[in-house]
Amino acid sequence: MWAGLDPEELKVALDEIDAGLPNGQRYSANAKARDRAAWSVVQQHCPHKTEAQCRGIILAWLKNGTLYEEDYDDPVQRKQRKGLRLDPAKRPA
Repeated sequence: MWAGLDPEELKVALDEIDAGLPNGQRYSANAKARDRAAWSVVQQHCPHKTEAQCRGIILAWLKNGTLYEEDYDDPVQRKQRKGLRLDPAKRPA
């Protein structure tokens, strides 16, 4: 899954996930997430990886604490949801 990945590509993907979507929503690791799917950000920066591999990368980042979920007020759905954030202390150097 990690073979052939450029660390700079991964950093850019993490920064994009942390920034969230332009409409104020946050990305999600939920399998049912479509427009907010974090795996799709990884795939944009690492197009040679499959969806399953990109999902695996997101799950690995969640397990090691690089990414974590937090509640936020979704401006589109107008309700509280869970979204992904980056732990700056665990961001790859």
